Amino acid sequence: TNLWSDSGTGQAAQHSPVRACMGNLLIYSERPQDEAHILEVVTEISPAHPSRIILMLAEGDPGRPIEVGVSAQCWIGGSEKICCEHIRVRAPAARVHELPGVVVPLLVSDVPVHLWWRDSFLSRLDVFERFSDDVDHLIFEGLHWTRLPEAVPEVASLIRRLKGRVSVTNFNWARLMPWQQRIAQFFDRALYGPELEFVRRVRIGFRATPEQLEGRHFQCLLLAGWLAGQLGWELKEARRGSGASGDDFLFESAKAGQIEVQVRQEPENDIPTKGVQFVELHFEGAEGPSALTLQRDAKRELMVVRFKRSGACELPQKIRHHSASEGTLLLRAMSQAQSGAVFDRAFGHAVDMLRRTA
Repeated sequence: TNLWSDSGTGQAAQHSPVRACMGNLLIYSERPQDEAHILEVVTEISPAHPSRIILMLAEGDPGRPIEVGVSAQCWIGGSEKICCEHIRVRAPAARVHELPGVVVPLLVSDVPVHLWWRDSFLSRLDVFERFSDDVDHLIFEGLHWTRLPEAVPEVASLIRRLKGRVSVTNFNWARLMPWQQRIAQFFDRALYGPELEFVRRVRIGFRATPEQLEGRHFQCLLLAGWLAGQLGWELKEARRGSGASGDDFLFESAKAGQIEVQVRQEPENDIPTKGVQFVELHFEGAEGPSALTLQRDAKRELMVVRFKRSGACELPQKIRHHSASEGTLLLRAMSQAQSGAVFDRAFGHAVDMLRRTA
């Protein structure tokens, strides 16, 4: 088509664009004013994960028809110009149920289909269900959701219905990737791996703005749920605190025995960075007490990792760590499509923790 043709001839024709497609990325938004920002995100991720991108915008004018437009997203990769397709579909809010019939025939076959739902998909489950047979991976935000004790069980129910067909992850999960990686890397070492059998206490601290409090709190529950799911812990008791006292949970493990988990909201300060601020794992092994601490240093954009054993020197490690852009979160989420079982276990534990403290 003209979209891909080069108007030049001779030497210029040798530089015709190369089409690239590692997958399909569907994006659904009910806020047309976010279109410019979404396009910035698309521009950021395309060189790392070229996809056929289909942006679905639900707009308010009920009298408008469904409109489809096509353009090319291009960049220079080495000596070549690389392009992928960008399709915009605008639909009146009253006709969004027709979107699957318009969009599904536009998908590239034999590559994954990721659906990034930027709004609460729970209010549009009828539309999502129409996509579910053609989507491999659902990605949602979750940070700005409210009334989580009511919403989260609905998400858990959906995950169960989709099991084996559609993997589910969210941006709160993607935000945890650096913390998960550092913890896992530390215990991959033969020197420290045995400590996991002697973990006795976990502390997680976070900061949040009032409008993100529920989402940030649930992010910490996801991190605790990840530890529980991967290490085979079972939740026995839960107590909801007030203010700075936070939440307390008691898990049991066949290997580690009882494990206390504490989730605390840290006091506000002049640093705007929110989310997880520190993770502490305390152990009681044969060689005495020890502790692994991961502390965020937002001013210097670092994560400081320390392991201290009783009577031994502390071993600090400083690693670059900064707030991820939405594009980075999307790339992380897309890369986690195959780790759906890990997310499912963590989410299940987090739902149980939330339910018991609601």
